[in-house]
Amino acid sequence: MKRLGKVLLFFYFLLMPTIVYADAGIKLTSNSLLEMLIILLLIIYIEALVYKSILKVNIKNTLLPSAISNLVSMIAGIPALLLVDPYLYFPLSRTLKKLFPALLIPYSYLDIVFNLIVAFFISVLIEYFIVKQFFKSVSTSKIKTGVWVGNIITYIMLFVIFFVSVMISIVFRF
Repeated sequence: MKRLGKVLLFFYFLLMPTIVYADAGIKLTSNSLLEMLIILLLIIYIEALVYKSILKVNIKNTLLPSAISNLVSMIAGIPALLLVDPYLYFPLSRTLKKLFPALLIPYSYLDIVFNLIVAFFISVLIEYFIVKQFFKSVSTSKIKTGVWVGNIITYIMLFVIFFVSVMISIVFRF
């Protein structure tokens, strides 16, 4: 287990400057396709570990559902995110600009945070229906819990990566 922690820490520091939207549209601002692939593989592995512990199945049986659900979520999530933005983000953005015209946080950061939150819910929805197909003998409440917990963990990781990259950009700006 210590070795796994070191490997995850290595990938975390390797990918720190990357901004990720993950599954529901790996809308990444990244310097390389390799970083995007590493993040996706890390998300697949983390969610497979969560499924293993919550659904009480072998890790070999969770890797394929995790991989397929995340790939489908990524592909289907991009158009879903584009459909949601005009109805949710744009009105919210206009309201924020009226209420706080001198907001110190650049609006592009708010856009990323908003899209991460929306992407989280889109991912949970899409991944639940995919994972459910693989584990027909497991109760739907356990599957829902597994998908929610897996996405909460990976999206927290993505928020941390985003926050650290913003802090790095602010430090190097001055």
